[in-house]
Amino acid sequence: MVALTIIFNAKSMTYGIPSKTAASSPADDIAMRSPLSCLLGGPTSVERDRRRVDAIATLNLLSLQTIPVFDEATQTAARLLAMPISILSVMESKTQRFKSVVGLSSLGLMNPLAATRAFPRAESFCTHVIDSGKPFALEDTTTHPAFSSSLLVQQYGIQSYLGVPLITSEGCCIGTLAVMDLLPHSFTQQEIAFLELTARWAMSEFESQRMLSVISSGSHLTQSSKNSSHSISPTLSKINQIRFDLVVQLTQDLRNPLTSITGMANMLSREIYGPLSAKQQEYANIVLSSSQQLLSMVNEIVEVGDLKADNYQLELSQVDIEMVGQQAIAALESLTKQQELEVRLTVEPSSHLWTLDKRVVKQIIYHLVFSVVKMSTAGSTIRIHISRKDDNLNLSLWVSNPWLGEDLPQALINWEENSLSQSIPKKPTSNVALLADYERIEHTATLAHLDSDEVFAALATAQRVDASRQELGLLLSRHLTKMHGGEALIQGSAANGYRYIISLPAS
Repeated sequence: MVALTIIFNAKSMTYGIPSKTAASSPADDIAMRSPLSCLLGGPTSVERDRRRVDAIATLNLLSLQTIPVFDEATQTAARLLAMPISILSVMESKTQRFKSVVGLSSLGLMNPLAATRAFPRAESFCTHVIDSGKPFALEDTTTHPAFSSSLLVQQYGIQSYLGVPLITSEGCCIGTLAVMDLLPHSFTQQEIAFLELTARWAMSEFESQRMLSVISSGSHLTQSSKNSSHSISPTLSKINQIRFDLVVQLTQDLRNPLTSITGMANMLSREIYGPLSAKQQEYANIVLSSSQQLLSMVNEIVEVGDLKADNYQLELSQVDIEMVGQQAIAALESLTKQQELEVRLTVEPSSHLWTLDKRVVKQIIYHLVFSVVKMSTAGSTIRIHISRKDDNLNLSLWVSNPWLGEDLPQALINWEENSLSQSIPKKPTSNVALLADYERIEHTATLAHLDSDEVFAALATAQRVDASRQELGLLLSRHLTKMHGGEALIQGSAANGYRYIISLPAS
């Protein structure tokens, strides 16, 4: 991506990318890099605005209810950075909406900001954080030619500002966490890093609490449905509910320290608090990589739980399929490196935008690629190609190997033949382990035709039925494909190689 940046400096006005001098402070560097940038690649500003507004609506952040974790973030930032004003906000197309504020009374009794808890985006310093997705600092707005005449300076007397982005787990910048003062302030690298960490913590806590609420409500609906349609004893029902609640609680308890560990490891690896030796840097990078991998796994567990209910309603919206695919692949980056594999995604021209359920499609790609990674030989490249066919989205996956050619792993082909290609499954003949309770499934339909409760029951009791993780990934991706109204199948021949095809309806 190429960026054209117009730089304004309080002492001189230049055009281009500034060179860093010994006298410049960390805040100066950020202020010079971030504002007034025009991206010459990627989504347009209109598309970015649309995605951000959609994300805000999905998270229900335009409601008037108070969010305690946001209040804690603004109070912590104001107190520990010794700044009189702290604001956590989300940015609509033309308006900045305040979700939590501290210290607006210092701007005058019943000032318009405190009364409306909103501000025009065109006058907001935070819009530069939104546009760049990076921290933005102003040490003295009164001497800055680009901002000295702004409404915040002239009407409210703001003289210093530091803002950092609020980024969702999907990578969308929806707003900012900012601190301001009525006096000039020189921001240190440590203060900037602390505000970034606080913003990441606030978003992670908010999303995890929201997911927990959705999962808990969904579990009660599912359990109620089970009790009405099956003769389950009250004791067994209670045990199952306790198990589910325990998994949810353990996942939540695991996510909180992982977020802190990831943030601290990131700060250490960036040498914010001082230089590291080569060995210390190596260890910090290992801790950061491992914690990011664990956090990604925890997020996937929470995501799967959210999609469990049979009555799950698809949340259709226009999405960039390439971006969704890259996000799913990025979550598996540590695993692919460990397996010495590459994953390459290509998208047919004019086939980027589709009306789909973003979360479901991401999970389909994630679990399918996970399973194929586990089945593939080191040195291979897993290729994913997305195209349009008869108004349907076609996702084709295969493995390319310098010695083995282009095909699917034999274990995947065997699994397909033995468990999903027939309406009544046959006894497995390959060494790929199927479900141990085969006799129960043998007299029903194939796993592809099981209802949601049975599928997720199989997933929840993976150890008991001795099914491998990659098989469960294939089963789950197949089930989610069906949930989205699509189909999954293997096409090709032994002579020309096989392809795993997922076809989803356009809407």
